[in-house]
Amino acid sequence: ALYMSPLQLGLQTAHCVAEMSQNEKFQNVEMFNEWANYHKTIIIYDGGNHRALEEIFDFINTPNNPIGSCLTRDTLERIGEVAGRHDILIIADDIYTIYSYESPFVPTMTLPGLSERPITLGSFSKDYAMPGWRIGYIIAKPEFIQVIKSVNENNVYSAPSISQRAAIHALRLRKDIQPGLVEEFKKRTYYAYERLNRLKGVHVMKPKGTFYLFPNIKGTGLSSAELAESLLREAHVAVVPGSAFGPGGEGYLRLAVTLGVEKMGEAFDRMEKMDIFK
Repeated sequence: ALYMSPLQLGLQTAHCVAEMSQNEKFQNVEMFNEWANYHKTIIIYDGGNHRALEEIFDFINTPNNPIGSCLTRDTLERIGEVAGRHDILIIADDIYTIYSYESPFVPTMTLPGLSERPITLGSFSKDYAMPGWRIGYIIAKPEFIQVIKSVNENNVYSAPSISQRAAIHALRLRKDIQPGLVEEFKKRTYYAYERLNRLKGVHVMKPKGTFYLFPNIKGTGLSSAELAESLLREAHVAVVPGSAFGPGGEGYLRLAVTLGVEKMGEAFDRMEKMDIFK
C-alpha cells in the first residue's frame, strides 16, 4: 500500500526529508548531479577507498528543470528494470506533470514493477501556479512516510491552514485552471526557443516540457557566470548561470519564461543589440 503525507514548506523540504529517511545509511555519502541525464544518484562509499558499496536511490525529474526535456515511457521502464534488478529506490520529482508538451506525463509509480518502489514528490507550486503557498506532498510506502513525518514535523511542524485550504480549492478547480496554464506556458516556451536560436553563438534544443530552457552559450566564448552578468548589466535580463546546477552546467544558461510573450519580446530585442550576439 502507498500512503500520502502532506508536506510543509513545499518540495525543497521534500527533497531533504526523503533523502534523510535513509538516515541509517548516510555515513559516507557522495552525490553526483548529472543534469544532462535527468537524475541524481547517491552512492555510499567504503571509507576512503572509493569503492562503491551500495547505490541507495535514483532521483528522477521529468519534465525536467533546468533542461526542459521529458523522459519517454520506454526510458522510464528501462530505469525501472535496472532499479528492480539492483534494488534501487527511485525518488520521482513529479513537479511539472501538466507541462509535458509532446506526450502525456507518465507517473513513475504506474509503470510495471514500480508501483511501490518510488517515493513520489508532488507540489502545488507549478501545476497550480501556487509557488508562494509552500505546500506539497509525498506518496510512498508507510515505513518511509513514518520516518519522513518524524523528520518533517520536528523541523517545521505543519503547513499553514490557509495554504491547505487553497490547495483543496485548486484541486477542485484543476480542470478549469490547468488547460489555460499549459497553453500559455507552452506558447511562451516555444517563443523563447525560437528567439534564442537566432542569437549568435547560442543554440538550444526544442523544449518538450516545463517552462525552462537551457541554451548552450559556449559559442559566445564567455563562461555562464560572465554572460549572465553581461545580460543583467547590458540588457537588464536576469538568467541563472548553468554552473549553478553543477560542473556539467557550465557553458549553459537557464531561462524561466515567467513573463508573457510581449515582455519577452522586449527582452530578446535588447539582447539582440548586444555586441556579443551580433
